[in-house]
Amino acid sequence: MSNLKPVCGFSHPGAICARSVCGSDCCSLEPGACDDQLPDLHLSLKGEYFEQIVTGDKPEEYRLATPYWRKRLEGRSYGRVIVKRGYPKADDQSRISLRKWQGAALKVITHQHFGPEPVEVFAIDVSQEVA
Repeated sequence: MSNLKPVCGFSHPGAICARSVCGSDCCSLEPGACDDQLPDLHLSLKGEYFEQIVTGDKPEEYRLATPYWRKRLEGRSYGRVIVKRGYPKADDQSRISLRKWQGAALKVITHQHFGPEPVEVFAIDVSQEVA
C-alpha cells in the first residue's frame, strides 16, 4: 500500500530505532526483550470498537494524525497497548484488553467516525493479545 508510512523503527525495518529507554541496544534484541521497561499506551474506545478488537475483527485502532498523537506516537515505542472500553475502574478487567505493541503507521482512510472526506490517521496495530 502506497499510503503507509513507517512510524516506529522497531516494527518497521529501515526507520530509526527509538527503543533506547532501557539502556541496552534494543535493536539487537528479540522483539519484546525490553518491553517490561517501556511505558504503556492507553487507548479508551467506544464499546463497539473495543468488542471488535477483542474478537479479532479489528486489527488496527485509528487516531487522527494531530500534533497530540504525533507527539505520542512518532519515534516512540511502548511495552503494551492497553485497550479500554470507555473509562473502566482499575479492577474491571472485563473492560480492559492488553495488546502487544507492534507499532503504528500513517495511513489515509475514509471512515464514518471521521466524516466523509479522507483523513490521515495513525493506524495502531492491536491485533495481538498479550499472553
